[in-house]
Amino acid sequence: MKQKYYFKTYKFKVTHVVDGDTVKGEFLIPKWWSFSPAHVPDRIRFIGLNAPEMTGGDSDAAERAKLFVFSHIGDKTIRVTIAIRKHSGDWKRGDFSRVLGILYPPYSRVSLNERLLRQGHARLFMLDEWIPAKTVSVFKAAEAEAKRKRRGIWNVPQKKAAKKHTWWFFWLTILCLSAIFVFLLS
Repeated sequence: MKQKYYFKTYKFKVTHVVDGDTVKGEFLIPKWWSFSPAHVPDRIRFIGLNAPEMTGGDSDAAERAKLFVFSHIGDKTIRVTIAIRKHSGDWKRGDFSRVLGILYPPYSRVSLNERLLRQGHARLFMLDEWIPAKTVSVFKAAEAEAKRKRRGIWNVPQKKAAKKHTWWFFWLTILCLSAIFVFLLS
């Protein structure tokens, strides 16, 4: 089956971190007739993951995810790799018409998408067939590591194991009560 999309990387100036999987900003698209790039405002949704929502659910985990994203790319110019439909040239968009992208912090080869998964700030979500297989395997490995090391949203407390030797407390209680009973009767 032929790929319906190709991938292209653009510069993107982040102006606002909405939550752990969405940012607002401007694409800096080079113009052939000018030295200054065109500023195209848009919103980007991280490909392949879903972070906790700011409203409802686990708002603490959502705030940690948002702060993690802000600490890496807030108010910075980053690289974004997006999928473009081959025949029409349209950018791949998801829900709420957000551009779907893989975001790279400045001077980094590791995507922020992967870092969010590896630190347990997000979980895998909608790994469609148009996402490159190598990227899917990297994302799956990152989430598996976060689960194994119990990071972020995967750090749920384990149920405490039942104490095996609680029988002695029962017998001690019976002994004490019987001693008190004998004392009161005498």
